Formats: sequence, structure tokens, C-alpha cells
Amino acid sequence: LKDSSLRIQAIAWAEDPLRRIVVINGCILHEGETADDCYIQTIHPEAIEVRQGERLWTVEFRIN
Repeated sequence: LKDSSLRIQAIAWAEDPLRRIVVINGCILHEGETADDCYIQTIHPEAIEVRQGERLWTVEFRIN
């Protein structure tokens, strides 16, 4: 999967991990959910950590 296929549109970060959300490709997701076969491991204030199989990487939120 190319990193560019995950387009972060918004992040709502909170101290409580259960209240963190990210909007990716028009879908609202929480930590532990998946988007395009990618597991959303951690939501940070300005990025997310994503896992696909053994691969773990960070996708930064950028306003274009």
C-alpha cells in the first residue's frame, strides 16, 4: 500500500485514547480500527501510526 492512499482530513486528539478520532478518506475512525487494510495503531495530535502486516509507519496530517 502506498502511504499516499491514506489521506488524513482531520484529527481530534484527546488525553483519553477512547475519545481520539481521525478522518481518513472520508471515514471517521478510532484507534484500533482499520482503513484500506491498515490498522490505526495510535492517533497523535498531528500524525497517526499505522500498521499493515509487519510494516509500521507514521502518516502526518498536512493541510493542503
